[in-house]
Amino acid sequence: EDLGIVLDSPLIWNPSFELPGTTKQDGFDNVVGWTSAEGDVTDSGIEEGWGATDGTWTAFLMGSDPGVYQVTQLEISADDIIQVSVDAQNLWAATTLLAELFFVDDAGAMVPLVSSNIELTGEMVTSSVAFAAADDPNCVGQRLGILFDNVTEDGASWLGLDNVSIDFLAELPVVVDPNAGQ
Repeated sequence: EDLGIVLDSPLIWNPSFELPGTTKQDGFDNVVGWTSAEGDVTDSGIEEGWGATDGTWTAFLMGSDPGVYQVTQLEISADDIIQVSVDAQNLWAATTLLAELFFVDDAGAMVPLVSSNIELTGEMVTSSVAFAAADDPNCVGQRLGILFDNVTEDGASWLGLDNVSIDFLAELPVVVDPNAGQ
């Protein structure tokens, strides 16, 4: 739908949760581009403030609520190496953000490509998850999806999200275990 608004990213709708930009949204029914995963939403949505890093709005996810996702406009090519980044923080007792990339298959199912549990702090920190399309040829020609979920054990916890972006890389980043060699 043409909303008459120029978005920051041509691949992600509403990457910084700025729309609709009216009042606090409980749930994601009115949040352009984003959809709640299966289940009842009790206390997740978007609101102004809370450490926004791009614009003035941020998303918040409660630990007992389902995650939030978007099927992007990006059709995956065979040689793509894709990284999705998000700014995230603990708002209240949240320790872990699940960031997952998936594709939607011909039957409409969400098929996971890669996921990462991201440890949260009290500051907005940029974290990323990446994959190479060559590692799963079934994703080629399909649309990329992004899922975020508060997977903290304490259901009465909240995390904040902002500034979602997609980058194309020349190679997969090397993940170094900070505890290796100890």
